[in-house]
Amino acid sequence: IARGINGLIEIVDSDPALHFTGNEAECIDSGNPRVAIVLNHCGADRTLVVVNLSDRHQEVSICPGDIGLNVTDEFTDRFTGERFTVERIFRLELVSYDRMWLTRVQ
Repeated sequence: IARGINGLIEIVDSDPALHFTGNEAECIDSGNPRVAIVLNHCGADRTLVVVNLSDRHQEVSICPGDIGLNVTDEFTDRFTGERFTVERIFRLELVSYDRMWLTRVQ
């Protein structure tokens, strides 16, 4: 458990979107009550934390322009290393109780 907590602290501490001069975290309407999305940003840095709160597979679609993203943005999930490209609609799939820490690639 301690290793997991230390890993999360390392991610938080190294994320420039969570800089103390950045904006407050914003809850984004996912259109799905079983998926929570939080946007953090500071300057050009953006991070989306996405959590499936249910025991079932969930999908969510985000319109990039609604949250200040460009259709050319790329994100890396800091938990898995997987890369995602934002297109006209940013579609994410999450297994039960899954989470993503998506940091924009600069």
